Amino acid sequence: MAEWVLIGTAGCHLCELARDELQTAGLAFEEAELLAHPEWEAQFATRIPVLWRVADGAWLGWPFSAAEVKAALEKKPA
Repeated sequence: MAEWVLIGTAGCHLCELARDELQTAGLAFEEAELLAHPEWEAQFATRIPVLWRVADGAWLGWPFSAAEVKAALEKKPA
């Protein structure tokens, strides 16, 4: 699994916007389907898209900009 995962769902226009911001920030990430993970669905269903850092479970909820993503990249996992 990648260091960063974009959690979203098919047909989500906000997820498409988030993907564009992440690409603008130059972030390497994987995408994951919210509905395939019941624990995520319970936590993030009304917050998607969510950018999740696997190493420490930190997450950044939408809306986020490329600048905010870059700032998150500078923070080291706990």
